[in-house]
Amino acid sequence: MRRRLVCGFGVLLIAAGLRAQSEDLGRIDFPTSGSPEAQKHFLRGALLLHSFEFDDAAEEFRQAQKIEPGFAMACWGEAMTFNHPLWMEQDPKAARKALEKLGPTKEARQAKAATKREHGRTRQVTHKHLPQVSTVAASRLSRSSLVLTIHRCNWG
Repeated sequence: MRRRLVCGFGVLLIAAGLRAQSEDLGRIDFPTSGSPEAQKHFLRGALLLHSFEFDDAAEEFRQAQKIEPGFAMACWGEAMTFNHPLWMEQDPKAARKALEKLGPTKEARQAKAATKREHGRTRQVTHKHLPQVSTVAASRLSRSSLVLTIHRCNWG
């Protein structure tokens, strides 16, 4: 009985520790044109994205879009969640679908970008959207070089 109690307590401590870790994602300074409430979800999404928590990040970006439809950076963030460079997984179709929430054409999407920075980010994804690395090229690159190459393609 005592052993079960100790094991149960240990599991609870581990779960609490994991919960605490997941809540402290760090800090980010990324001003956007979004409302304060939408910005809160956008920032959490960006932190989750950079912690490779793609599904949770996408949900935060979608929450920001619900609060503020047409929030270009929230759509950009959601599109970025479909690029998993460490695992060489990309879903350009899903990412384009996220961007198309802003408008059916590149021009319509760009018109939703409220600031110069947002215009640059959304243009970058539109023009260099989730580049495909050929399997031949991938086989010639070390894993870290491939990640760096994909990162440079996506972020300029």
